[in-house]
Order: sequence, then structure tokens, then C-alpha cells
Amino acid sequence: MRLTGLRGVVTGAASGIGLATAGLLLDRGAQVIAFDLTPSEGTERLTSQGAELVLGDVSLPADRQRLADAAGACDFLVNAAGIMRAAPILELQPPDWDALMSVNAASVFFLSQLIGPRLRDGGAIVNVSSVAARRAANLETAAYAATKSAVLSITRSFAHAFAERQVRVNAVVPGLIDTPMQDRLVEDTARIRGRALEELERDRAEGVPLARLGTAEEVAETIAWLISPQSSYLTGQAVAVDGGMTMF
Repeated sequence: MRLTGLRGVVTGAASGIGLATAGLLLDRGAQVIAFDLTPSEGTERLTSQGAELVLGDVSLPADRQRLADAAGACDFLVNAAGIMRAAPILELQPPDWDALMSVNAASVFFLSQLIGPRLRDGGAIVNVSSVAARRAANLETAAYAATKSAVLSITRSFAHAFAERQVRVNAVVPGLIDTPMQDRLVEDTARIRGRALEELERDRAEGVPLARLGTAEEVAETIAWLISPQSSYLTGQAVAVDGGMTMF
């Protein structure tokens, strides 16, 4: 599945699913504008592969506009930037709610608003949601789950908005994926619950029908397919990459 000739944006490109996606798209021949907060080992890896690096904060309107201007006419947008803040549901504070909504949901809406009209006909947007949008199993991530539910709604709305130009807008719904963010979440949850880290990790894996965590590369493969012409009749959908945690 070659993507030669396609050019587009991946946010949150410095680590996790964003890094795996940007790297895979580059390997498949796409030109990638990698967007993240600061230079890092991940951004160095991508620039060595030929990515164009743009630094900024997806929660800031001026930085989003600068990214859109750098992208110009392009073929795809992957909204992979995200943050996680774990707290008991009765203790989460408004500043944390606002930060989560700004990065995880508002950035998806406004980058789609800015870059979507610049996508060439037949282009694609892929938004990264989460299994948390469909399962309320972890009350320490209730606000995060709300943002990822919002991502699914935003996906459907822009799928309608851009359908006339054959621009497809879909979401991936990752489950338990082996990423730095997942590591931090498990550590924070174990601390909040007063449980042993190893015990919590084991319990979480046992809740997955395939009995393991997924990899960022497995999610990236699905994103690449959603960008490619092979998924040309798919829009407004939420594709679960979760080892069977949700089966609907």
C-alpha cells in the first residue's frame, strides 16, 4: 500500500501513535508535516526520515493557523495529539477538564475546520479517539473519555461537511496500546487506587479478548489504510483497534 505523492499533517507526531503513524506514512512514500510541542528524539527520527517539522501547541489558535499555513494544499490530516490526566471522578478540577478538552477535542474540531477545506478532493482526515469513549471502566479517566467521545461526534459532523468533495473523515478507536501515555496512565491509576502496578497491568491485559496490549504500529497500519484509496467508500466511521474490547 504505497502513498507516494500524498502530502499531509500528523499532529502529536513525537511519540506513541502519532510517531508510529508519521514514520509509517513516510515509509510508504508520503510527505509528512510532523507537528508537536518541542524537539525530541521522536522528532529527530522523523526529520531524519524526511519529515517537515513544525513546532507548536494544538490548543493555541495561532499555532493551529501556522500549521495550516505550512500545510497548504494537502491530502490528509491525522489528529493524533492528545493528553491524559488521571484523577478520581469526584476530584477532577476545572483547569484539568479545560486542558483535556482543548487538546483532545477542540484541536480536532478547529484543525479540521482549518485544514479540511485545503485538502484536495478525495483526501482524508483520521482522528484518534479511544476505547474510553465507549467504555466507562476507568473512572480516573472520565474527563479524558468525554473528550474522546467528542472526537467521535466531531468525526461524524465533518464527514458530512466534506462528503461532497469526496473527502473522507474517519476515526480510529484504539484500546490498550503500549505507548508512553499508557504507561503513565497505569502508573497514575495504580497510585490513585493504592494497587500494585504489576497487578493492575495484569488485570487490564486479562480484560482484552486477545489477551495482550496492542502496539502503536498496529494502530498506524489502520490509519494508513484509512488515508489510502483502498478505503475510498468509508466515511464517518469509528474503527476499533482494541483487541476485541468492543465488538460492535
